[in-house]
This record gives sequence, C-alpha cells and structure tokens, in this order.
Amino acid sequence: MDEDTTRLVTVLEEMATLLAGHSERDWADWISKDVAWIRRGDGYGVLHLLSAFGGMGSLNDVVFHPMNGNVATTAEAGPVNERFKALTSEVYRLAVALRHDAQDP
Repeated sequence: MDEDTTRLVTVLEEMATLLAGHSERDWADWISKDVAWIRRGDGYGVLHLLSAFGGMGSLNDVVFHPMNGNVATTAEAGPVNERFKALTSEVYRLAVALRHDAQDP
C-alpha cells in the first residue's frame, strides 16, 4: 500500500474503534468492511466509503450525545464529537484523493 492508502486504513481503523465503542455498530461495521476491501487493494472500498458521506442518515449525521444513546454524558460528547469530526475530515480528504485510482479506466 502507498503512504496515503496506509494512512487512510489507519484513520479508518481508529474511526471504526471509536464508533464501535460508542454504540454505533452499524457504522463501525460499514467502515470495517471498507478497510478490508482497501487492504486487499480493491478500489471498491474507497468508492463504498465515499458513498457514506452526504445525504440524510449519512456518516456526516452521526452526533455523539446522551439523547442518541452513544455517549454517557454531555461532557463526554464534546471531545468524542471533536475527534470524530477530525477523523471524518481526514478520511474524506484521503478517500477523495484516492478515488481516481479506484475508478475503472
């Protein structure tokens, strides 16, 4: 894997761990599947990953808050949301940069 792909996998693994640890199992599974595809060199993983962004119910809509049942307190929510936002920003940036390699010629 090249440097950008390796970095994407690393960030995705952290994101999946964060999601799984905060009762967002469906998104954690989605990300884990993408990691597996990307590790195998299957460009579909990048395209599938990018499909998680945008639109209603997308990864962009995940908010950690006690009302959502994915953090215990509002004090915990702030740092978790900040870290998640940083991860999603980096994932999106890397995935967009790698997208051209994933598309059919």
